Amino acid sequence: MRADPVTEHHTNEIIRACRSGLAPERLKAEVLGRLGRVVPIDAVWWATADPATLLFTQAYRDGIPADTAPYFVDNEYLDDDVNKWTELACDRRGARTLWQATGGQPEASGRYRDLFQPLGMGDELRVVLRTGGACWGLVCLHRQAGRPFTDTETAYLGRLAPPGRRAAHRAAGGRP
Repeated sequence: MRADPVTEHHTNEIIRACRSGLAPERLKAEVLGRLGRVVPIDAVWWATADPATLLFTQAYRDGIPADTAPYFVDNEYLDDDVNKWTELACDRRGARTLWQATGGQPEASGRYRDLFQPLGMGDELRVVLRTGGACWGLVCLHRQAGRPFTDTETAYLGRLAPPGRRAAHRAAGGRP
């Protein structure tokens, strides 16, 4: 990923959208439209979260089949796997790829073996959106097989997390 004027323009517009108080659906459209121009993604899952339980609220998905939702929920709350939201919510960085979590061995993840591979998906980049130590939002970006996210892209998403978490906090009913 290059630090060029186009990337900076999209970054500034993403930050502006996050700070603008847009309704959740409009915010997602603004952010994801621009984010995809900077960090190529093939599918996305985005939700506000209850900070006490990390249960998803106001979930949105694009490029992920609807009939996979029960599997994702089971995997997140019932199965032993890597890169879980509860683990990531406590991580200082708050952003990690499946490749990073498995040391480059994604087959170690049941989510990868049982869901991503059959769908032709490869890496996922998860980001938690925290405010004041509480997690108010969850973002999961996906790529097709053979295209892992880079450390630079992970760091870039970390750069966008502060304005994103304020937007998620407002969307979940918190004060700006």
